[in-house]
Amino acid sequence: MPARILLIDDDALTMDIVSAALTSKGHAVDTAESCLAALDLIKHNDYDLALIDYQMPDIDGLAAARLLQTLTAQTHVPRLVALTGNIDKLKGQAGADDVFYDVLEKPIAPAELARYVDRTIGETDYGRLANLARALWRERGFEQAPRAITVPQPSREQAMMLSLFFEPAEGGAADCIVLTKETGVDELERLRGLDGHYTLPIVDLSGKAGKLADVSLNAASPADWRNVADTVARFSGNRNRLEHRFLRSENLRDQLLAYLYVAGRTFSPILDASKPSCVTYPGCLPADAVQAAEALASQGFLTKRFADRFYTCGSCQSKRLSVREECPSCRSADVEMSEVIHHFRCAHQAPEREFRSGSHLICPKCRTALRHYGHDYDRPGQVLICHACGAWNSEPAVGFVCLDCGTHTDGEAIASQDVHSFELTAKARRVLTGDAMPATPDAPQQARPAAAHEGRTADGPAALPEQLLSELHALGLDTAVHDSGQIIEITYGGEIGLIERYGFPAFAKLRRLFRENLANLLSDYGRVVSGEESDFLILLEEEGDLPLFLSKAFARAQESLAEGLRPEFRVMEQEEVAVAP
Repeated sequence: MPARILLIDDDALTMDIVSAALTSKGHAVDTAESCLAALDLIKHNDYDLALIDYQMPDIDGLAAARLLQTLTAQTHVPRLVALTGNIDKLKGQAGADDVFYDVLEKPIAPAELARYVDRTIGETDYGRLANLARALWRERGFEQAPRAITVPQPSREQAMMLSLFFEPAEGGAADCIVLTKETGVDELERLRGLDGHYTLPIVDLSGKAGKLADVSLNAASPADWRNVADTVARFSGNRNRLEHRFLRSENLRDQLLAYLYVAGRTFSPILDASKPSCVTYPGCLPADAVQAAEALASQGFLTKRFADRFYTCGSCQSKRLSVREECPSCRSADVEMSEVIHHFRCAHQAPEREFRSGSHLICPKCRTALRHYGHDYDRPGQVLICHACGAWNSEPAVGFVCLDCGTHTDGEAIASQDVHSFELTAKARRVLTGDAMPATPDAPQQARPAAAHEGRTADGPAALPEQLLSELHALGLDTAVHDSGQIIEITYGGEIGLIERYGFPAFAKLRRLFRENLANLLSDYGRVVSGEESDFLILLEEEGDLPLFLSKAFARAQESLAEGLRPEFRVMEQEEVAVAP
């Protein structure tokens, strides 16, 4: 179990031998040849154990230990272990038991000392934390600590802390990536595309990555340690469900789909003023991952939703813009709203500043003093005054100034750009996990039992789609519908091929027309209901030869379509119908 150890000894040879023995066990060792040098090191570093030679030239070991405890009382004081050739003499001194955690007799073999350190470290705070970490991983099915890649290289303190919880990744195999500094984000983006690292969770140790990472880690927070353990375990379990081709793909679209699946999150924009685009997306994937998401949405693998709208600079495309009120005449921002005063006697109207003379109001036209509001004058409204050109206007104009290149754009001419969030569809999940329904040449085909109703779980049937529930309730039907009729799930064997050739919008249009034709044909027999991944047919009466009946209906419903959908059907089982009361 690695720890940080301070060795205090005036014998350089002894320090070299002991240091080498402890370092070979993975411990980090600092050395000091005097008490004063040790004091400076302890003030600036956290040590788990300090080994002190009792016979020091400047001050004996007991006095040195007392001095270290006194002067570092406000910092972390390591356990102090004395090394001496005369144990009885040292233990006979008053207060030795209170100062030293233990006393070891010299000479001591380096290997024996290393074993002693391992035992002792297990009893320290460091050791207790390490035991807690091992317990967390065992609870989540890990036989040993997960392997972590650190980006960039951690500081010495970070490395010691991480050694509590992770094993260093070697040979490319890893279970997570730890971001130690915010400056490592660019390096992390390059790393994500290598060796399947896009499926690994990002653990933010820097405290700066925020939602960009999958989980944050504050070393002092037990709750954070548990969250990290849960996240790494969740990613590992989801990776095991992925089809093999998605584990090490060089295709960015495959990488994005795989990441969203193992992370269990949406691909949603995160505000980031450090970038001209003002947004970034989770996962630290390459910048063109957004274009990949757009393409996947057009193919039906992602659902695209509006997230926000930004205005963009026409010169450099930056979204970092200063929005301001301006003078419509000269576009200066040096404007202010002023009350307008109307003098009843001479009918003069002007901004208040033109009437103001010290604490009095004097009409600039007739030089009459205005004393009584409502009798001498009133305030009919406000006017925008430009201090640059002197123009008066009733309303300000809106202008934009780019903070990156300084270009000014009028509000009427500014371009806008929407940003979107993306979420995996059920179709994408089936493809990712190898549960996609195969396309078949014949139509219609009765779907295999394995292609059961989407959302079905091991604990029982999932709720029916909301549209189907509403239609069943409208028809006055409940789970007894199977006593006289049938609920048919319709899927489309030609879906994948059509999307690949023509895009998702074309497939969706064909599906909508097919649904409309089928509903018109079977209006006397039941209802057609649209769903997200499949459609449904409610037959009010059970048909004797259902395959023949549907074959004819499906064929007629496709007559006017430019391409065939190859519809497939499945009769839903009684236990799948979970209609709310």
